[in-house]
Amino acid sequence: MILADEHKNEADVINHLYNITPAGVPIIVSRIPSDYIFYGEGNGGVPMTVGIERKKTSDILQCVTSSNRVVEQVRKAAEWGVTVQYLVIEASLRPSPKSGIVQHLRGGSWKDAPPRTQWGRLANYLETLDTKLGIKVRHTDSPRGTATTIYDLWRWWQRSPEQHGAWADNYKPLDLGRRASLFRRMFGEVAGVGRQRAIDAEVHFSGYRLLSVFAMSEESWTDVPGIGSTTAYSIRHQLEQLVGDD
Repeated sequence: MILADEHKNEADVINHLYNITPAGVPIIVSRIPSDYIFYGEGNGGVPMTVGIERKKTSDILQCVTSSNRVVEQVRKAAEWGVTVQYLVIEASLRPSPKSGIVQHLRGGSWKDAPPRTQWGRLANYLETLDTKLGIKVRHTDSPRGTATTIYDLWRWWQRSPEQHGAWADNYKPLDLGRRASLFRRMFGEVAGVGRQRAIDAEVHFSGYRLLSVFAMSEESWTDVPGIGSTTAYSIRHQLEQLVGDD
């Protein structure tokens, strides 16, 4: 099932979704906090709610220059229960070769897009959304392209992340030197975990809420790379002392 916001501006994408998705995938138009919402599966089979915001050229440039609309919309979606956020920018864009102003393709020619915005400012804004706020950014060039992206994301999330990309299993997320997440700071202090294993544990338990990890069994911890049964027993004992074991 894919939920689509009832706003009239989404009619073009919704029509394409009807044509793209199989008959067994209903498209339900309703009042929702994101433009599109669907349900998927996180690691360990944990249910996930995925939200997608669609922005055209003027929409995203206004967010960059005069408002924080994307962040506010995403915040409301998170309060509704959305756990994974995407931003789809539907536009053909480029930096002006002369001025560096964002240009869009209109009538077969490139023109400065209103409001006038430097390409670097747009690029930095999108990087902040992605790296700092965890909002995943995608680009399309048409309503049909947007509909296809929504359907492809729906298909991907029907299986947990751990069931995708076996080729990536031996790779670890890059540590960009930014402040470690709360998970890494907390569990990195547990004897037997440390900084590197905290990264591995965060990846392994990514589908779970932070507090639920404190209740994980010894067996669950032995599934984290580099943690054997003895270390898992020690971790479990330390966590029980931290939170109390009734």
